[in-house]
Amino acid sequence: MKLRQRLLHLQVHPLKLATDWVSALVAAALLWQHALAYGLIVAALPSMLVSIVLFWRADANSFVRTALGSYMLRNNTPAMEGVRFCGMLVLWAGAWLGWWWLLWAGLAVIAGGWLAGMWPRRRTAA
Repeated sequence: MKLRQRLLHLQVHPLKLATDWVSALVAAALLWQHALAYGLIVAALPSMLVSIVLFWRADANSFVRTALGSYMLRNNTPAMEGVRFCGMLVLWAGAWLGWWWLLWAGLAVIAGGWLAGMWPRRRTAA
């Protein structure tokens, strides 16, 4: 399996998804309290550690056969990863500023990044 495909498939591992979501929300709570250093550490470190462990220990082929694995392979482009990351930055900015509406806007961008592959694509005339 190619490196890019392996990395994509490991992103759908339940432990990786849970770690990403929990660390992002805990980081947001820390940023809400203006604990910048702790927030940045919690935002990055757990996800990186779990990614490293899963890269070396998890069987990525088992995720290829799942519906989520095949969806990720088709739709998880670098552009969509960028959209979700920008949404996370918006969420964290909302936490830092204490603006609930910005938190929800960030969550909406993240959800849009995850669900973008489910929207019908327009066909271009040839």
